[in-house]
Amino acid sequence: MPRRGGLVHIPPHRVNALLKRHPPSTAAKTGRCAGQRDTPMLRQLVYISSVKGPAVAIDPETILIASRRNNAQAGITGLLYFDGRRFLQALEGEAEAVERLYRHIAADPRHHALVVLSDRHVEAREFGDWAMGYAIKGEDKAALIERIARLAASATPEVRATFESFAGLKRLF
Repeated sequence: MPRRGGLVHIPPHRVNALLKRHPPSTAAKTGRCAGQRDTPMLRQLVYISSVKGPAVAIDPETILIASRRNNAQAGITGLLYFDGRRFLQALEGEAEAVERLYRHIAADPRHHALVVLSDRHVEAREFGDWAMGYAIKGEDKAALIERIARLAASATPEVRATFESFAGLKRLF
């Protein structure tokens, strides 16, 4: 996959091919199921976790492709940041779907030391699409922080500051 400044870039034709094979449900398109009220209450959960075992076994591109496909089907949007050792993720969508996904993540043997940083209801999605940023060894931290700030631009100041601060931490790879 081509990379643009530390972010995975998936060509539109590949995303379209995935969506044709796995079309998003009504919930993924609208954030609500058929028959739900027009202004659904959405849940936003932000957590951090550490990689269990060797971090070299984690492939960010594979995670991004699977996350976009699975989360679109579940009506979940968000932002995932991976620095090579730790994940910081915001999940948002229907409360039960977010809960199911978080339980699935908590049971994943690649994660340990999960900590929920924020769990709240939101009126509207703050992350309208699914995005993932990750650090590349030796890259300019200011540019990385700027990209993360753009991805989190619609989030509340607290959530945005969490992602920007996490991206700015000095990590040993």
